[in-house]
Amino acid sequence: MTMKVDHADMQFTIEEKLNRPNQPASAPYRCKLLTPREMAISELLIKGGSAKMIAISLDISPYTVRDHLKSIYLKLNAHSKNQAIYKLISLYD
Repeated sequence: MTMKVDHADMQFTIEEKLNRPNQPASAPYRCKLLTPREMAISELLIKGGSAKMIAISLDISPYTVRDHLKSIYLKLNAHSKNQAIYKLISLYD
């Protein structure tokens, strides 16, 4: 999957950020901002999952996923899906 995000001051390819061989798998867990469930949802969000797809993957309700997404957006001070993804990707750095 390759997703391009192009805003005035940021441009990156998510695939490039996720496929870093020298980066440990648990890198985003360095951030204590999100709960483990929110991190699981955010990882699926970064990979392009919709609320319904994430719900199926985690065996929870899509409404529960949406509640977690609201919490993630609030904690990251993100106002859109792309902005949240950008901020989540920075946790890998």
